[in-house]
Amino acid sequence: MDLGLKGQVALVTGGSKGIGKAVARGLAQEGVRVAICARSKASLEEAAQELAKATGSEVFGVAGDLTRPDDVQRIVDAAASRFGRIDVLVNNAGAAPGGEILDLTEEDWQKALQLKFMGYVRCIKAVIPHMLRQGGGRQRRRGPEARRAQHSARTDLHARGSRERGRVRGLAPRELHERCDHHARRRAAEGIARLTAA
Repeated sequence: MDLGLKGQVALVTGGSKGIGKAVARGLAQEGVRVAICARSKASLEEAAQELAKATGSEVFGVAGDLTRPDDVQRIVDAAASRFGRIDVLVNNAGAAPGGEILDLTEEDWQKALQLKFMGYVRCIKAVIPHMLRQGGGRQRRRGPEARRAQHSARTDLHARGSRERGRVRGLAPRELHERCDHHARRRAAEGIARLTAA
């Protein structure tokens, strides 16, 4: 399918495995140059090489931890420096802790909030200046945190006079576990790619 994204640049967080990797693959198949980030440098480099070989598109991996503000800024700046711009941000990194509420500690909740909520906010804040300078861009987030973070980003973009140039959409699909079948992951990635093109 042709989603009209060829030549654009996307940053996909949590892009070394699972849904993030599938989204990166779907975008790369559309001719998008893709930057992926994750904490593990080894798995990131392996994923980047695999995706580049499979799609023929340029895929760049940059390691970092979204719970660390300096890492987030470095990831975004590295992607922008490598490709000259960032047109699409897909916030996908991390997973909230599973288990019974009585078994989860305050520390478990704090870690989840730092990665899934504040990590998304940090990425948005780091990417928006690049998108404003280049005249536009699109942001997509996956998970319940998307609804909370998207309003602030949309309000900021609109307040800066970029209503037509910056689009923000939150996605909250049902959780897809790593063990879900390949086709389910592919369908999820294609759905996110279609929304990115919208």
